[in-house]
Amino acid sequence: MSEDADSAIDHELLVRAELALTQLNNRHGLEPAQSATLTAIRLRLEGIERATLEDLLGPQQVRARGLFDIDAVEGLKREHLSGARTHADRLWTLMMAELWMREYLDQHGLWTLR
Repeated sequence: MSEDADSAIDHELLVRAELALTQLNNRHGLEPAQSATLTAIRLRLEGIERATLEDLLGPQQVRARGLFDIDAVEGLKREHLSGARTHADRLWTLMMAELWMREYLDQHGLWTLR
């Protein structure tokens, strides 16, 4: 399977996981703090973590957007992937922001802060 096909599948899995977890949160009346464990699960789905992080939060993408400090994002990814610290909540937020920008702001090309 090609990298583009893998990326499309990864994106679809993330969208489905987010929808399922949102429905679970709503059904059980969970507050954001109570669903922190669910957030951690989101980034631990086998087979999509590293590829998806690189697609959505790779240094070139972060640099092109001009919104976030590249070194800070790379540090979060490095610590999370190595298991040194859990940054699932922060990385999930950054990934969802990137997906949102791709969906709503990039319709006429890459949107940047610059």
